[in-house]
Amino acid sequence: MTSSASPASLEVVIIGAGVSGLAAARALHGRGVKVTVLEARDRIGGRVHTVDRLDHGAQWIHGTEGNPITNLCREMAQPIYYVGGDTTYIGGWDQMETIGLDGKPLTPESRTASIVAADELRDRFDAWKLKADRRDLADAPAAAVFEKLLEKGDRDSQVDPTWHVDICLRDDWGGYGDTISAKYWETGYQVFGFGDSVFPDGYGVIPSYLAQDLDIRLGCEVQTIRQDENGVHIESSLGSFQASACIVTLPLGVLKAGTVHFEPPLPASKHAAILRLGVGCLAKVALFYDQPYWPKHQYVFGLAQPRRDSGIRPSIWPRLAINMWATHRMNCIVLLVGGEEGEALERLSLNQVREWGQSVMCKTFGKLPDPIRVERTQWTADPFSRGSYPHIAVGSTPDDLEVLGQPCGRIQFAGDATISQHWSTVHSAYVSGLREAARFLGDPSILPPHPLAEDRQWRDRMIRAKRFFEFRLKTVDVTEITRRVGVLEQSDVFCDVENQDLRLLASMFESRLLTGGELLCRSGDVASEVYVVAQGLLDVYATDGKWLARFTVGAVVGEYGLVTSDSRRIATLVAVSDVEVLVLDYSRFRQYLLSFPQGALALLREAVRRFASHDQ
Repeated sequence: MTSSASPASLEVVIIGAGVSGLAAARALHGRGVKVTVLEARDRIGGRVHTVDRLDHGAQWIHGTEGNPITNLCREMAQPIYYVGGDTTYIGGWDQMETIGLDGKPLTPESRTASIVAADELRDRFDAWKLKADRRDLADAPAAAVFEKLLEKGDRDSQVDPTWHVDICLRDDWGGYGDTISAKYWETGYQVFGFGDSVFPDGYGVIPSYLAQDLDIRLGCEVQTIRQDENGVHIESSLGSFQASACIVTLPLGVLKAGTVHFEPPLPASKHAAILRLGVGCLAKVALFYDQPYWPKHQYVFGLAQPRRDSGIRPSIWPRLAINMWATHRMNCIVLLVGGEEGEALERLSLNQVREWGQSVMCKTFGKLPDPIRVERTQWTADPFSRGSYPHIAVGSTPDDLEVLGQPCGRIQFAGDATISQHWSTVHSAYVSGLREAARFLGDPSILPPHPLAEDRQWRDRMIRAKRFFEFRLKTVDVTEITRRVGVLEQSDVFCDVENQDLRLLASMFESRLLTGGELLCRSGDVASEVYVVAQGLLDVYATDGKWLARFTVGAVVGEYGLVTSDSRRIATLVAVSDVEVLVLDYSRFRQYLLSFPQGALALLREAVRRFASHDQ
């Protein structure tokens, strides 16, 4: 794999033997291009690093089916172990067990309450984001926006809803409280099939496979990359290299540090993108024991912590713990800590980390013997990574990833921060490496097939909607749901929805009663709900007081506020007699429209019909 040959005139030099660099090198080498890979470390893999089957860096194939890494595993005849989950954030495994501060698992009721509170907070965040986009509001840190959107009663559950948010922002993205962009943190991000997978022997099997038969110079720290009309000239700790082209796969943290100099300097637009994007931290602490002292078949544990306003919240506390016995038969728990807390943990000595980890384990699982071995990561302190992986920081957008991935003359760029469809993952690094090999050769056949993917925000909304449907079906009386279905079936908007789906929709509504002459809403009011007439009659008046229409059972009203630019009512609705309306807030209604497109099309058809009728 490695070479001791003296430097020579090369066709392509690749900087970095991580997955992106190895993918590019393998693709080029397979087509007869002379390639040399320069790697500063004394090993290959970059932030994919496995020691004794324990992954210090990348650990999961996120979204197994359709993922390019899954397809590569099939090519390798490499087995993988499916662990499930929803693939929208790192704690989303189907059967995550949450352990409370008393060391006992949450009851099903408490667990459901915490998830409902978190989902409602996410719904309010989506509404804020939509308003921010419409009004072109300035960006802000996502953590601060979530904190602002908390309502009275949100923290009544045993688990603070921001705990779920932190799993996503800090442990999934590795972000800090003031860095992740509220407006763009997952914009355009694509996910593959549901569920994650792990490698029985660790993720390191991937770079080992890609590196076969390649010329890789280990311990070769690059200092300068210079290009001119004669090619690319590279100065390194192992001497000078010259090639017709260079593919740079340096991590974003290294590019931000500026330890590798480019001559001429990188374009201002690329330099600005590098500065704007964020680099996160996800620290791992692995504690090994002589036997598993925890439920050994449970794969992931959620570790609850005191509320932020409790005054006793620890400065460093993991939100997730991974049980390696369940997948690898190792007597080991891996604690995950992201963001500022993760970076603080990485600064501690190994003895301090050992004491901290044992304290967490004893508070979670009861008094335990001391661990027989402790492993920890320090990606932020590693000069060849300077962080775990990138995220969209306040002030940046996914467009910055595209800018970073554009070539500069003979110098091309690859890595997990150069692709705007799915960044911060091994598969993004892998695809970006193939992309640059294809660019160099002008051969798009090198690129992997583009799988059917979903927008991450879309999937997350659908998962929340599904959870809400299931929760409501359990709490609303069956007879009441049947009655509401009968009302919705009379509607021009909902009549085309299949009965089973209509039952889910019916469970989402709340009932509201009005007396004759009572206002349901007034023209110009802020709009936040859609109504379906269940009993009685509603009169509709224009802004100038002119009577427009009378609605009876099954009529859908108030829906236009969902799409008006300022979310204002465009009519006044008055009860003619005693009236019952079924009420659905816009965030849930939007989820319904996304889940059941036939309803969205029917709503559009009805809107066009009304406008056409009004014009005539």
